[in-house]
Amino acid sequence: MKVDCPIPDHILTDPTRLRQIIINLVSNAIKFTDAGWVRVCASLLDPPDAANPRMSFEVIDSGIGMNPEQMSRLFRPFTQADTSTTRRFGGTGLGLSICQHFAQMLGGQLAVDSKLGRGSRFVLTLPTGDLKGVPLIDHCTEAIQSEVSAAESQYRLQGRILLVDDGPENRDLLSYYLEQAGAEVTPAENGLIGVDKALAAHEGGVPFDLIFMDMQMPEMDGYSAAAKLRSKGYTGPIVALTAHAMATDREKCLLCGCSEYLSKPARKPQLLEMAARFVKHTIALPSLKSDVDDEAVKAFLSTFVAELPKDVAKLKNLLEQGNVDHLRETAHRLKGSGGLYGFDSISAAASTLEAGLKAEQALEATSKQVDELVELIRRVEGYSHISEKTASAAKS
Repeated sequence: MKVDCPIPDHILTDPTRLRQIIINLVSNAIKFTDAGWVRVCASLLDPPDAANPRMSFEVIDSGIGMNPEQMSRLFRPFTQADTSTTRRFGGTGLGLSICQHFAQMLGGQLAVDSKLGRGSRFVLTLPTGDLKGVPLIDHCTEAIQSEVSAAESQYRLQGRILLVDDGPENRDLLSYYLEQAGAEVTPAENGLIGVDKALAAHEGGVPFDLIFMDMQMPEMDGYSAAAKLRSKGYTGPIVALTAHAMATDREKCLLCGCSEYLSKPARKPQLLEMAARFVKHTIALPSLKSDVDDEAVKAFLSTFVAELPKDVAKLKNLLEQGNVDHLRETAHRLKGSGGLYGFDSISAAASTLEAGLKAEQALEATSKQVDELVELIRRVEGYSHISEKTASAAKS
């Protein structure tokens, strides 16, 4: 990874879509490079005070490359460079078409430059949003140090929190993080139950100090739940948990009554930092760091992996039944939980499936996306041991 500094500390975009584009590009680069190297480069293309600044993310490899005719077909769905590529490397040819689509959704573009036998260079160019007041990172080490310090920051929370999320694996791990930090957590599995619990606590004179509200749930989604609470006179803070972070998504959350929003996957440092904004807290208690915490996270990871075979069966059954609504709900759940537990490849594949289903794509595309997601899940199922690295990814 190479970073041409200075670059902004943060930009305004959808992190899920950006992550998925880069993961797909890197995955392709590795797949089509038998021997050699793959590089990822990030740089700021325009001055920070420009009217519409942009960043570029380049994925460069020394792999098999392509000729002009092959490149002209590259971004078409179900198309690869040629049939021999499919036979040799496998794959459906969907990844780059989706990358192109997501790049356009983010207001950017995806371009390719390649020479047969000499490798390929994919360049993703994205608008950063207004950079006025955004600090710049002058050295790569600053970015690394920033991540470490964020991961190590700890809060001791003092308050009652309602956690509304339809995914049991999400509720379990997020509740654990909040409870380990000192909060008293009440879970709710959908918006309808969440509204009832919030209003009952308020009427009983013991209102919650904070509500974390997932936005996409069955029975009643987070948007409706937040709006209903506000219509009943509820004034406490509500933080949206959403897989989207575009300006329009943030505005949608705020318009329905949310106080703030937190992008999924809600990793431990960001979760506790957001909670500390709304409940009483103290900073940096060393006692919060312990081997017990690590072992508990591993236990949650093991449980998550053990449940994956059920997800495989469910995906297959829903596809056979043509149950698009439930298939989309399952993809959404895996998108959130996969990222939360450190399996970004599952999260990215589930996100692709969910986006395709929302766009009412052809059945052939859905079938291939389900197959790819199932294959990724089965690889995880085969893990006989949850590594320290995976446990660390879920925590940070």
